[in-house]
Amino acid sequence: MQRISRLIIKKITSSLSRSEEAELQAWVDESDENRRLYARLTDPKALQETLALWQMVDTGRACRDMQSQVNRILWRSRLTRCITIAAIAICVLAVAVLLPSRTDMTVSTASTEAEVKGPQSVADIKPGVTVAVLSDAAGHNVALNASDTAKVATV
Repeated sequence: MQRISRLIIKKITSSLSRSEEAELQAWVDESDENRRLYARLTDPKALQETLALWQMVDTGRACRDMQSQVNRILWRSRLTRCITIAAIAICVLAVAVLLPSRTDMTVSTASTEAEVKGPQSVADIKPGVTVAVLSDAAGHNVALNASDTAKVATV
């Protein structure tokens, strides 16, 4: 059957040799079924209808659909990456703003020194504040809070 199908294709697309033509004609003459099949396969109108059906199929659509899906996945991954970078930047910025800077630490150190020079007399101690005054033999006074045990050790 493959030989006959090749001969029919060759008949439609190009010319057959005399021996091939004779072989094909012998096959056609074998039965009415072969004759109907040959007529249907070589009918120009049927061939045009089949060709029109084949041309209606959009072979590039599958490729376009796949490319669309790939582009959608790439877009989502890029968007996720941008959102991640933005979130990290916001976290870093928030930490930088919320944590005290070095200048704030020096101001707080200066206020602590003011407290150390703090109350010179009992009248300078305000109510509700727990403060002690440590005086040394040289006449230096040091104001101490409840958490200032390290100052006592250095003095």
